[in-house]
Amino acid sequence: MRIRATARFLAVYSGGTPSALARNYHSLLTNSDRLADGEPLVEYRHHSGGIHNSSLEKVFKDLLFVYLKNLPLLAGRTAEEGQQIRTSIIQQMFKLVNDIQLVCDDRLRLINRLDDECKRILSAAEERLTLIHRLEHEMKELQKLNLELQKVCDERLRMIQSVEKTADQRLKLIESLDAKCKEYERSVAKGQNSLASEL
Repeated sequence: MRIRATARFLAVYSGGTPSALARNYHSLLTNSDRLADGEPLVEYRHHSGGIHNSSLEKVFKDLLFVYLKNLPLLAGRTAEEGQQIRTSIIQQMFKLVNDIQLVCDDRLRLINRLDDECKRILSAAEERLTLIHRLEHEMKELQKLNLELQKVCDERLRMIQSVEKTADQRLKLIESLDAKCKEYERSVAKGQNSLASEL
């Protein structure tokens, strides 16, 4: 049978004597076979707000609150009983503090590991950002170079067009001179034929 975590602490009731508590405990033990017919003596529940799901810090604060709240009950006890109860509670709280320290150390190691991982990611991101900036600068330089090449190409195209225009003009001039030469040759030939017929 499982028992709730809060039930594992020694309970001392102000309304009963130790001998009465011992008699009740003995009665419970002698009748355990009759009381345990499938009927649990302590209900054990799991829920999100339960002590099992609480942080160690909260458990420590709750224990300290309960201890301080019930501290006046020790006034009705002997000095020996009070010292025994105080010692037991202090031992339990020191153990819990030690557990809290272990958890804090684990959390600190985890935080340091996450911090190192974040620094590594940040360094990689900065390197990539530097690379992106360098590529952007190179792209701008390439764009400037492309613009200059485009200007050179446009200028050469205009020169080619100008040369083509001049060549066309010269071709027309040559064709015109060729036509005049042929006309002149025909007129000369015609004059020679006319002169020969007269002789």
